Amino acid sequence: MGFLAALGRVNAAHPWSHNDAYVRFVLRHARAVRRHGGDTAVDVGCGTGNLLRRLSEVFPKTIGIEPDADTAAIAELRFRGSTVDLCNLCANLAIDFEGARLGNMSSARAEQHAEREGTQAPERTARGRPVMTAGLIFSVLAVLLLFYAAHVGLLFMGATEGDTPAATSVGLPDEAQILSEEKSCSSGGCTLVLQVAPPHGQSPAELATAMGATPQLQISGNLLDPRTISVRAVPREDSLELRADYFSQTYVP
Repeated sequence: MGFLAALGRVNAAHPWSHNDAYVRFVLRHARAVRRHGGDTAVDVGCGTGNLLRRLSEVFPKTIGIEPDADTAAIAELRFRGSTVDLCNLCANLAIDFEGARLGNMSSARAEQHAEREGTQAPERTARGRPVMTAGLIFSVLAVLLLFYAAHVGLLFMGATEGDTPAATSVGLPDEAQILSEEKSCSSGGCTLVLQVAPPHGQSPAELATAMGATPQLQISGNLLDPRTISVRAVPREDSLELRADYFSQTYVP
């Protein structure tokens, strides 16, 4: 809970702003519109004016609309004496959407404002949708990657802290029979010890050779558990002893 509380304090001190997050994309689009003759930018839901200030450097005429009175007052103080037009609910502001060549609008905030005011928000550009969708997909993938990295980290920590492979992961032939199964632990980690009866007509040494466990068999992991399983075979008189673990190094003759 302490971590979540700290994260909440950070979020409260540094609130996320879509105007700041997408400023590069918006300005790239705005400059392209300006090159094609656009002369007016309207930022609906301009907040305190971070994006509005950047748009005013691109367009001759810039209009900021902010429905929150307190936030609008901050923006008005910020742009006092400038060419930027600001309004709160804009009941008296006449904008000729047909005649003006509009350069840009913050679409997400525009839609929110339109829902409150009962008006129709400007349609998002075709380029805006994939950029925002790509950002969302990237965020989800980043979170999943973080969780996967934590999962893998815990698995490798467990390799020397008590984890042993499952008996089914050793790769015994169907005819072989597990006589006993136990877990043996030492300072380096824990080992799965299996006593196996070889298939009929096959000696313990022949089974070890067929498995490739003389002197050592290494079984690669998978996506869910990428740890390599090391299997060593010790032929006995009537059975084959297999010792499997996650921590043994590759055998070097």
